[in-house]
Amino acid sequence: MHQEITEMRSSRTSRLLVVCAEAEAPGPESLADRCWLLAEALADNHDVILGLPAVTQLSHPDFAVVYYNGRNVGMVARDSDAIISDARALADFPTILEAGKPVAVDLAGAGDNDAGLTEVIASADFFFCASETDRGAWLEALKVAGRVNEHTLDGDSSLRRLLETVRPEDRIQPLIEYCAAPWYS
Repeated sequence: MHQEITEMRSSRTSRLLVVCAEAEAPGPESLADRCWLLAEALADNHDVILGLPAVTQLSHPDFAVVYYNGRNVGMVARDSDAIISDARALADFPTILEAGKPVAVDLAGAGDNDAGLTEVIASADFFFCASETDRGAWLEALKVAGRVNEHTLDGDSSLRRLLETVRPEDRIQPLIEYCAAPWYS
């Protein structure tokens, strides 16, 4: 009996790790809910792993949900093509930044006085927040941190390649574009 063997290829373009600092089940207005919605939206075009800092029974048919800790998060990050994380997770687990992958940081819910945020701002490649009002405030913080410079302004006077507004429910395209061809800044 002759069997035709076909090569299996994913139609998805990148392996993405979405890291969330909160472990509770997604609920309205929570950081975990925002990360869950981002993972769902990105899973349409990418192989996505959602990393949570606690063992969970949560699952999703379109992306993997895994537990991470200080020992394994760096390994998962190194095996990804790009990383999307909230600011607190990056501050708590710097091995994510040490993976050498392009990193997009969700600043929604972060305060400019959060511990470790200075290192996150200095090290990440792309930032996004939930509203245009937040974007204005974060642009000022990025300017103070020296992230607005000749390199980031070159061909992008609006700084949308550095900081964009993303809402999983209705404005996900900027993050989809970043994940399709992540850049280092």
